[in-house]
Amino acid sequence: MVADGSGDYTPRQIQFVDTQASSTTWTVTHNLNQKFVNVTIYDNSDNVIIPQSIVATSTSVTTVTFNTALAGTAVVMGAYGLAAV
Repeated sequence: MVADGSGDYTPRQIQFVDTQASSTTWTVTHNLNQKFVNVTIYDNSDNVIIPQSIVATSTSVTTVTFNTALAGTAVVMGAYGLAAV
């Protein structure tokens, strides 16, 4: 939930979680309407993995590249109020 100070509380999606099959490139379609998001990658053993690159492809897609094929989960976080940034 996000509070805007008015007393009204409106839920806003600022997080997206995507499970990926084993690949050297993950295309993560998060649809958060923000180009510059925070991305954390976890392998299937719940370890944080540092990828070779993370590219802010568009306001709805982030591309993650690895040196070797990896399966796991991408957690994408946006910031409420930064639409289309």
